[in-house]
Amino acid sequence: MIAKMSAGNTLYGALSYNRNKVDDNRAKVIFTGRMIESEDGSCDMNTCLRSFEPYLLANNKTEKPVLHVSINPDPKDVLTDEQLSDIAQEYMQKMGYGDQPFIVYLHEDI
Repeated sequence: MIAKMSAGNTLYGALSYNRNKVDDNRAKVIFTGRMIESEDGSCDMNTCLRSFEPYLLANNKTEKPVLHVSINPDPKDVLTDEQLSDIAQEYMQKMGYGDQPFIVYLHEDI
């Protein structure tokens, strides 16, 4: 399994990239952590942005406050969404980000 981490300065860019993939049925959300959810259980762009806002404001002097992690299992590994979600949650906990908002997307076009 390979994990690639990158930092960015715009949350909107990371969210819109993944949201577009979801809208095009090329990805799906398999887990959210500490996110504000609407009454119907979805997380639209504005709600997602609001979930991260307190953390971005607290780190307003950080040059690249947005962390994007891509966890890539070996292509031979056949994992369920639940197993992938468990791996992502454990990864976030062990990296110290488990108590912050995060979204786990499964990209189905890669």
